[in-house]
Amino acid sequence: MTGRAVFLTIAAALSLAACGGDEVSSTEDARSAAPYQLTVRGDGTFQAFAGDAVRAALHLKADNQRLDLTQTTVGASNPAFSVTFAPTLDPATQYHLHYWIDVDGDGVCDSPDVDEQWAVDPPLGQATFEVTHRASDVSDVCGSFH
Repeated sequence: MTGRAVFLTIAAALSLAACGGDEVSSTEDARSAAPYQLTVRGDGTFQAFAGDAVRAALHLKADNQRLDLTQTTVGASNPAFSVTFAPTLDPATQYHLHYWIDVDGDGVCDSPDVDEQWAVDPPLGQATFEVTHRASDVSDVCGSFH
């Protein structure tokens, strides 16, 4: 082998080692298998609601048991809001998220034509989940907040 061929062979081997191969996957698997707290972030598409309250409820998907309620205020940055639920979650369990924005500012969850509302299943075992404002995907979730 020429010096250049040896160099390229060594560089290729180092490059593969640096990528981590199976080690990266096993590290990712270990992270996703660990108990976690769920953080939900609203991306910049929610900035139009800056100053409005956003409330969120976390449920077990299997029986709709409510696990936690939290709230914050929508901001003008990206992410526009971020909430972290208190309970430690099992990465093998599916959860269901309800959240709404108090558009009229009365502190009460009103129908979807007044206050914007959504329901979504966070990805299984994912500790941080980002949501995007989609006016067409509204759900009546007020029952979760009484």
